Amino acid sequence: MGLHRLLLVACFLLFARALLRGQGALRVMAMLFAAGAVGAACSVALHMATAPVLLERIEMLGRAWNPIPAAAAVAAAALAGLALLRAGWVPAAWRLPTYAGIGAILLAMVLTQSRGPAIGIALGAVLLMLPRGLALRLGMVLPPIAFLAASSLVPLEASLRALFCEDESLLCRPSLRLPLWQSAVEIIAAHPLWGLGASHRMGEGWLNNPQNVVLAT
Repeated sequence: MGLHRLLLVACFLLFARALLRGQGALRVMAMLFAAGAVGAACSVALHMATAPVLLERIEMLGRAWNPIPAAAAVAAAALAGLALLRAGWVPAAWRLPTYAGIGAILLAMVLTQSRGPAIGIALGAVLLMLPRGLALRLGMVLPPIAFLAASSLVPLEASLRALFCEDESLLCRPSLRLPLWQSAVEIIAAHPLWGLGASHRMGEGWLNNPQNVVLAT
């Protein structure tokens, strides 16, 4: 199974490289944005039609049904749309649909209740608005700074939620990051040298999350 997944990743990278060479970055970004916008709009429509509670966490269409990587994927698509607008590549007749697509993606991201991709799309949008040279320089240092800044807020999460939130819906949903980190520290202390391997799962429910692979390794 591990070799199968590695082969799939390798095939994807080769395909992406060939696509970039054949179509160019702008066309590839247009494909990415179109797929993300349509997927987000369809996911939101299905969620509104079938979810018993509108503000419950959305499950996006497609393979990335987990809300966190799903939000990250459509965030990348929205940034591709913003980059196309910034480059003046979008014809006037397509600007309104492009803004509508970005709006659909942002709504889907809110319904995923995932804050990490929301921080990422905000920082990415800021970088896109800056001059290219400055954006490239900041792009090397801003992500780790943002990661450390966001991580430093985890111990303060309960206090911040009490200050700004009245319930546990949408972006006010508890992240459970602190108990997750505490559990990870216990596992690392028990297996400090060799870890448990990428196939290990820390538990069920909220413990079974995208951080499993990194923490277990």
